[in-house]
Amino acid sequence: MAFTTLPRRERMAFWRASSLASSTENGLDPLMRQVLEEARDRAPALVLLIVAAFLGITVLTGDHGLAGILSLRDELSEAKQANFRLVQKIARIKEEIDAIRKDDERLEQIARRQALLVRPDETIYILPRPAGRRSHAATNPG
Repeated sequence: MAFTTLPRRERMAFWRASSLASSTENGLDPLMRQVLEEARDRAPALVLLIVAAFLGITVLTGDHGLAGILSLRDELSEAKQANFRLVQKIARIKEEIDAIRKDDERLEQIARRQALLVRPDETIYILPRPAGRRSHAATNPG
């Protein structure tokens, strides 16, 4: 029967027996052989523990882990707040537009101030500003 066709338990026993024979040939005492056997038995569990620890650290601190998720939640909250402020601003501007459309005097004030529109019977005089001083209209556009 070939070695690879033996059940796993028998292969392990064969491997241990052959390693014990070689260790007695190398002059290892029985206590050292026992320690080496226990270390071999615990090696898969140790490797699994190291891999699990690495994955745990990655999940907690990685960009796609818990820290990343919390960061994305903060960004989402900030974006929602900014969106809410913009929606409110849009609503105020729409109200102002509706008020201007309904009030001809207010529309005329805005047209005169922003586009410098005049009535046919009016004359506009533009005076030079004194050097170093700003005019009242430049400091208070409203």
